[in-house]
Amino acid sequence: MPATKPDGKRFYRPELDALRFIAFLLVFVCHILQDAGLGTVLGGKSPLIRSMERALSLISEVGTYGVALFFLLSAYLITELMLIEYARTGDFKVKDFYVRRILRIWPLYFATIGLFIFLSWLDPVDFKLSAGRVIAFLALSGNWYLIYRGTFPAEFGVLWSISVEEQFYLLWPGIFTLGKRRGIVFACILFPLISAATLAYLGVAGAGRVAAWMNSFVQFLFFAVGGGLALMMSQRVPRWPVSARMALAGGGVAVWLITEATTHIQQRDTVIHSAGLLIGFAGIAVGTAAIFLSVLGIRAELVPRWWRYLGKISYGLYVFHPLAIVGTERVMSVVAHSLHFHRTVMVLYKLACPVLALGVTIGAAAVSYRFLESPFLRLRRRFTVVASRPV
Repeated sequence: MPATKPDGKRFYRPELDALRFIAFLLVFVCHILQDAGLGTVLGGKSPLIRSMERALSLISEVGTYGVALFFLLSAYLITELMLIEYARTGDFKVKDFYVRRILRIWPLYFATIGLFIFLSWLDPVDFKLSAGRVIAFLALSGNWYLIYRGTFPAEFGVLWSISVEEQFYLLWPGIFTLGKRRGIVFACILFPLISAATLAYLGVAGAGRVAAWMNSFVQFLFFAVGGGLALMMSQRVPRWPVSARMALAGGGVAVWLITEATTHIQQRDTVIHSAGLLIGFAGIAVGTAAIFLSVLGIRAELVPRWWRYLGKISYGLYVFHPLAIVGTERVMSVVAHSLHFHRTVMVLYKLACPVLALGVTIGAAAVSYRFLESPFLRLRRRFTVVASRPV
């Protein structure tokens, strides 16, 4: 098949790659801080230590909102590319869209599933995988399986968000093909209504945190926000001063913190009623949109190349980081144990683990991007109409 020549100017916003890395860091911090055990490390349960533990717990819970930022970013970029393709060519090739998404997502996704199957064979205790779990993830519906059957092991469960994103990709091109801009406008209104109805039902039913957070109908709210912003911006970007961007970013973070502190959306073993769920997810959406807009339009020369690169490999960073955290903690625990768990050693152990885990994650993602993902990304050019980020 002859290569398709990309039409017109390249569409690439490097500042959004930087934001991708920030979204990953939020999720990474969440998983690093889970069960940090500050009181155990420092000894005692003084009011100061308890306050620090509560603060770290809140930061960990808010870190999960990085997933919402990923979803909003994805919907914004996909919608922008759809609109540009249609404006330049008068057409939108659904088949080429699906091929591009498959070549971007599936190689690493299915390779990761294969890796966990191998690990479950090596260590069936810590990496126990049921046949149902594997089948659900192979069918890109792993989030629904986790809602009904639980999230163990967490290192594998992180793929739930990829399932949700693929379900969004299944719907969005058809909506655009049927209604063009009006179809996207309709969906951006309908999806939040469906999300609200789902949250109201889950609240009445007394469902837990996982049932709401991993629910596709709920998470489509953030895709709708991203698609709506793409429509409203119409390929324009804000040219705000640094002070305005800092205020918007700070306001977004503040909304996130207040939302979690008051509604406890991500607090473990918490059942939240309908009003709390509705207010909580609305707050997450507002904060996420504010943070996104605070970054959109930052001049390319202000985004360091290393930061762009880390955003470019953020898919691998997200996929590999739970395994890197667990592996690093195991190795460091053995080292600390050999030193008899002296308090000073434990403090150093807790400080060193995040740094080493981040380093391992970046290394694994870089190797994956270079040797696994890049060949498929180069192949994707054959089905590209609007050139985007260079490989």
